[in-house]
Amino acid sequence: MVKLTEALVLARSRASDLEHVRKFNCWGSNLSDISILRQMPNVQIISLSVNKITTLADIAYCPNVEELYIRRNEIPSLSEIHHLSNLPKLRNVWLADNPCADTEKYRLSVLRALPNLQKLDNIAVTTEELNEALESGLDIPKPGKSPPTTFEPRPLPPLPSQLKIRQQLGLKPISIEKVTPMKPRVASSAKSRNANLLQAVLHLVNELDPESLEVVGDAVRNRLEIL
Repeated sequence: MVKLTEALVLARSRASDLEHVRKFNCWGSNLSDISILRQMPNVQIISLSVNKITTLADIAYCPNVEELYIRRNEIPSLSEIHHLSNLPKLRNVWLADNPCADTEKYRLSVLRALPNLQKLDNIAVTTEELNEALESGLDIPKPGKSPPTTFEPRPLPPLPSQLKIRQQLGLKPISIEKVTPMKPRVASSAKSRNANLLQAVLHLVNELDPESLEVVGDAVRNRLEIL
């Protein structure tokens, strides 16, 4: 990965600092990291053709850019165009010869996303073409990360202790669908056993009649006195 550095920018532009750079050209330098552009708010013309750039995200930090030449790079998707949508002065973009340019209705879709362009790929944009783009251009999705996979724990079978208690109380065996799965946790075997027993007891309490509940209550109080 070749990174564009402050030293290289200042050497090429002959500016005193990054904020004074107005025009910048770094053609054919195998660049892949252009994050230094985020520190160049006043640059107006950016020429980075024939490199290995894969994203336009860094250019979004250049609010004064008017012309962007970035053909023959490795921009993979038209979704990257959205990074340019909030650049009010951008009028000229050369994006041809990137992988994203092979997309169906490429030109119309870019013009729909960037309707203020006056020239795209060195071809002037006409009023008729812009109207067609707004009508027929594809709605380009915004770049984003895939949503994380949601973990769905599988239901656990009834515990032996749970089955024994139900049998002693004369209740029907519980079906596996009614068992609330335990959340994944890292715990000692003793804590895990207590959690499982508590789950079983709490589930059974909801099915007991008042008389049985009194019996359970007495048993709980006796146990607490012993502890």
